[in-house]
Amino acid sequence: MTFIKRAVASAALGLVLVLAACSGDEVELDQTQQAVAVIAVTPITWNVIGLDSNDVTTGPATYQVGVRVANTGDAVATNVTATLSFTTANAFINVSGPSAITLSSLAPGASSDVYFNVAVTRNAAAFDTSRGYIITVAGTRVHDSDDALATRGLRRAPGVAEPQRNLVDHRSDRGQRG
Repeated sequence: MTFIKRAVASAALGLVLVLAACSGDEVELDQTQQAVAVIAVTPITWNVIGLDSNDVTTGPATYQVGVRVANTGDAVATNVTATLSFTTANAFINVSGPSAITLSSLAPGASSDVYFNVAVTRNAAAFDTSRGYIITVAGTRVHDSDDALATRGLRRAPGVAEPQRNLVDHRSDRGQRG
């Protein structure tokens, strides 16, 4: 057989194999599925921070903002990084320390809590203000998911640390008066 006849015969054989695969005859194809990590993020801290309204120079001014990062997939997630970013402006509320925290790995079914320190500037003008934020989580072999972020806002709770909080009510809860 000449070279041209062999090429035509090989091409015809290849076409027959392709047509057989597409003709409805059962052809087993080796299907493989790659395991992936799926990340879920759940807020785990209160969303309220603030200063003592009696004296802004005393009491706490740094608060933890945290999320639980869980791997609900079937593969190990590596280089998992949680990042806190602000979505609104407020000069009185800022991250104190790193705004990104990396976990070396997260096994399937495992979870880890991640905390960021957020500081309120000791200034009375910080009262009754807020600042929106988002915590995003990404990693190697991690499936993109809307569950991999937590969007919230930091705010000062109404009535917390108000000057009247130190008043003592001496009334009896039995309805009797002395």
